[in-house]
Amino acid sequence: TQHINITELRAILKYVRMRCRDTRKHRARMLLIVDSQVVCSVVTKGRSSSQQLNAVLRSLSGLVIASDIRMAVGWCQSDQNPADKPSRELCRRN
Repeated sequence: TQHINITELRAILKYVRMRCRDTRKHRARMLLIVDSQVVCSVVTKGRSSSQQLNAVLRSLSGLVIASDIRMAVGWCQSDQNPADKPSRELCRRN
């Protein structure tokens, strides 16, 4: 298993890859909201002390540069993240 920070950064990479497949989405602005302060900082800064995070970040940076995307990353608390709502409700049912 991978560390959660690597998994969350890979999710961003996967999303950006998906968007970049459509050339109409190139040369665009993108705002991503994440609930990981580490991922938010790494993407904003463009580097990390972790070699594993840097490897994923290099792939992400290449896509962003090649497709001329302006990407901003914002942080929110986990309990305020609308994308986490379905998983939180699933946990309550169990």
